Amino acid sequence: MNTKAISNVIANILIIGIGIIAIILIYTFIRGIVLTPQLSPEKNCINLQLNPEISIQEVCKNTNEIEVILTRISKKTKIDSIDFEIKSTDKSKLWCCGEDCPNCEILEENSKKYYLDSETSEPKTKLVLYLNKCNIEEKEILEC
Repeated sequence: MNTKAISNVIANILIIGIGIIAIILIYTFIRGIVLTPQLSPEKNCINLQLNPEISIQEVCKNTNEIEVILTRISKKTKIDSIDFEIKSTDKSKLWCCGEDCPNCEILEENSKKYYLDSETSEPKTKLVLYLNKCNIEEKEILEC
């Protein structure tokens, strides 16, 4: 049996395997960069407003909290943060959801309900939804 021929075959198989692994790693790295809205020209703020990835399905106020139901329309863009702002005539309050906020998870698909603490009792209070620091949608908060 020719051992030199076998070692050449094994060396070729190892080189091909390492090449395939390198291609997969490069693809994964580049895909992650392209899907981030900050670096992807197709997912700038204007396009996120025209074709939102997330929308407010329902928002209403109970006694001490505001219920927000969001629907994830598409999973194409990587979402780093979702911010909620409650705006009334005299003040506003901001809640964050994402990597900077450990108590909140970003919805992956379908819909999810969020509960926000609220002290406001003013009528005409609005909830503003920010996706990756971009104002996506604004809705008036009604009674549940």
